[in-house]
Amino acid sequence: MLIKRVGRTLIHSCVMLVAVTAAASAQPMQSLAGIAHAYGYEYVRLNPEMAVELVRPGLDVVIKPGTRLFWVNGSLDATDVPPAYVNRDVYVSAAMAHKLAMLARAPKHDGGTRAADPQAPTSAPGGPVTVGVIGGVGAEAVDVFGSAPPHASVRVSLFAKISDDLPTVTLSSATAVAGSEGKYSVSVPLAPDFVRGSVVTVQAATDAGATATATYVVGAPNPTFTPAPADPPGKS
Repeated sequence: MLIKRVGRTLIHSCVMLVAVTAAASAQPMQSLAGIAHAYGYEYVRLNPEMAVELVRPGLDVVIKPGTRLFWVNGSLDATDVPPAYVNRDVYVSAAMAHKLAMLARAPKHDGGTRAADPQAPTSAPGGPVTVGVIGGVGAEAVDVFGSAPPHASVRVSLFAKISDDLPTVTLSSATAVAGSEGKYSVSVPLAPDFVRGSVVTVQAATDAGATATATYVVGAPNPTFTPAPADPPGKS
């Protein structure tokens, strides 16, 4: 009886996973060129990053394929599905298309909201660097973003404070390159720090010597996950 119940639970979980995956993949994507034409944006390609800049009076939106992060007037926001680059255009989800429509209709544009308050950046001969951080969805990682001089190399390093009784731990690092618009983003693994509530310091540094830091408190990679319902009592 236990084996039958476990078997049914596994089958139910697999069916739910397939259904969710199919629903996500079936979501219609909309062309940014079409959205720009419909809502009066100037459509600017930012090669070679394959990013697109949408411009209206008082409004500047930068969208890059492959990342949920995008910039509104220099501040960061996030969309539900990463944009995709197809046939020399960028396609976004229906939710992102709605967001762009609302931004175009808004009388005042204050930009997005940063997920972490970065400390004041230091300057260098090549220009300053800024950094912010949000938790990666579905992964033990963080999405790091910021601004730097165009085409500058930015070294992102993670340091963790797990306990008062342990020294600061160096976790991992990654290198990003700022695009022509002066924005960068990169996903950096948190391993081996999977301790919920530990504090991670994110440091960004350019080759010219500019640095900036932000902090992140480690949380669950899927905080909105809802498990499949169990069998009703008495059912075997």
